[in-house]
Amino acid sequence: MHRDNEHGADNEHGSDNEHKHRDAHGSERHGPAHQAVFALSMLFCRGGMARTIADLAGLSAGDVVVDIGCGPGAAARRARREGAARAVGIDPSPEMLRFARRLTSLRRMDGVDFLEGAAESLPLDSASATVVWAVQSVHHWVDPGRGLEETRRVLEPRGRLLLMERAVVPGARGLAAHGLTDHRADELVRLIAHTGFADAGRQIVRVGRRNFVVVTASAPPS
Repeated sequence: MHRDNEHGADNEHGSDNEHKHRDAHGSERHGPAHQAVFALSMLFCRGGMARTIADLAGLSAGDVVVDIGCGPGAAARRARREGAARAVGIDPSPEMLRFARRLTSLRRMDGVDFLEGAAESLPLDSASATVVWAVQSVHHWVDPGRGLEETRRVLEPRGRLLLMERAVVPGARGLAAHGLTDHRADELVRLIAHTGFADAGRQIVRVGRRNFVVVTASAPPS
């Protein structure tokens, strides 16, 4: 499933002279202690989202799931618990990946792997996944068009794409802006259709006290 020439996130985010390097979750790269605290906060927040995305995906025993911007790995592990044959978490942060692997090992889960990479250059073979999802990471993608092209490449024919983002209001700032407005969600649906996916659409789901936008589509038959 892995490509021979795996790409890290540094090539996708440019040099330090161009802008500060950020990971898939929008935080500037800090030391291991900061990353551990950040990973723990993500872990506690993502349980409900992981259950929701897995339910919407309708996983079965033959599925291979790719989780882009996996963070501490909650959604990838949920995929295995829901019956997927294998799950692969992708994240540009080595510290986050170490945390995800450690948590997975402590839970004695097999069939879950974690690889360093970015949406724009997935370290995976073509047509190697039946489901690709991203939970609250799309708004951090450097090049959404390229990320969608890569997503289509790694999906098998008729594979499912699910992109989950917090619903935000126009003009929000700071962390409150991390997500998609209605306008940006519509733009994403159009971009997905332009990339060659079929049945692109969106819906609003409730997780806890928050509304989330879930954009779905399927890879073409061939």
